[in-house]
Amino acid sequence: MKSRVARLPENLCFDEFRSVNSTMSFICCDAEGSHDIVAILENRLTKTIREHFMNRYTNRERAAVKSVVVDLNAQYIKFIKALFPNALDLIVKNHPQFEKVYDAYQDVFNALKEKNRERLIDVLENYRRSGQNMDTAISTLKKNMTAVLNSVEYDFSNGPVEGINRRIKSLKRSCFGFRNLDNFRKRIALIRS
Repeated sequence: MKSRVARLPENLCFDEFRSVNSTMSFICCDAEGSHDIVAILENRLTKTIREHFMNRYTNRERAAVKSVVVDLNAQYIKFIKALFPNALDLIVKNHPQFEKVYDAYQDVFNALKEKNRERLIDVLENYRRSGQNMDTAISTLKKNMTAVLNSVEYDFSNGPVEGINRRIKSLKRSCFGFRNLDNFRKRIALIRS
């Protein structure tokens, strides 16, 4: 895999996957079209990710990125603006934690489905703690309110990178794992071509 792509896509997806020796590696892909892989890094540490993009792409190239789709991993939200100053950060919709409290889940789901910002704000601001897992989910959504509201307006999801990760997991299983990240990257590139 190249150390950089010729042109950063305007819309990116961030995620992580278990790679060699049970290490969690970072993966980034184009959120649209081809879903080409932009980067596979040896770990998911903030420092590693920041250095990768800062050292390989100019400020102008990074400023051209319009959105970054992430799951509810707060780590990514903290540094997206520093790397991609013009990007909207979008939280992936339909996170599994919503299953615990059906009514609250339905309210959030319908607000997202209908792309109704006002309804979503109302649901989140008027939610009453129930001692269930939904409390954590709602709290996380509130903490990331800007990204969540941006997600209402845009149709991106991190489905592309999740699909790539599914294929990576399948590859890893069929090869009984990898010990060398460079070889792993090469095999990932082959399944993507």
